[in-house]
Amino acid sequence: MSASSTPDPLHGITLKAMLEALVAGYGWPGLGERIDLRCFTHEPSINSSLKFLRKTPWARKKVERLFLHLQRYPRSAERPSEWQARGPSTEPPSVPKPPNAPQLPSDAPADAPREPNSEAPRPASPWGRRSLDE
Repeated sequence: MSASSTPDPLHGITLKAMLEALVAGYGWPGLGERIDLRCFTHEPSINSSLKFLRKTPWARKKVERLFLHLQRYPRSAERPSEWQARGPSTEPPSVPKPPNAPQLPSDAPADAPREPNSEAPRPASPWGRRSLDE
């Protein structure tokens, strides 16, 4: 059987080459976030990680899967990583308003009472009556 017809995409790639490519692509912190292994998060090094991965088949499988993912979807150098540590956001999270929500005047304070929406019916009372308004 020739090497070109081998279905294994990892054929001929050493574990050390995979690990070096992952560290170059994600860095140790990013690698530790993607695969939660102590050898990636606490005093990481190539040699200690290789020693652990060679003895632990389930961990090696995770590294191989991530390596294949990196090969299929290479990271762009211009795009900032979504895995980099970010400071706290200064903007509040955006919450979409319902389509029939009344608009407050721009000079009104945010905690000002709003007019009830006349288009929307009030919910029925839990005691079986029609509504509290009627």
